[in-house]
Amino acid sequence: MCSKAKFLFLDPPREGFRFLSHFVQQLPELETIMYVSCDPYTFVNNVRVLIDESWSLLEVQPVDQFPHTPHVELLAVLEKVHL
Repeated sequence: MCSKAKFLFLDPPREGFRFLSHFVQQLPELETIMYVSCDPYTFVNNVRVLIDESWSLLEVQPVDQFPHTPHVELLAVLEKVHL
């Protein structure tokens, strides 16, 4: 794994990213995460994990890629909080 990555683009499956905390801990230089989700419930669960790991949610943008359906994509930007 490239431990010097500063930016991560995540687009996990509908079930979310099960080992997100462990994965992000393996990237100590990471500063920014752009997260795309097709399920609001798993999005909230995964973002909560990141916030608990000292990440700050900067922005969330819903994207209606499938008009006239109940599906919505969420695009979020998170930034590492330096204590």
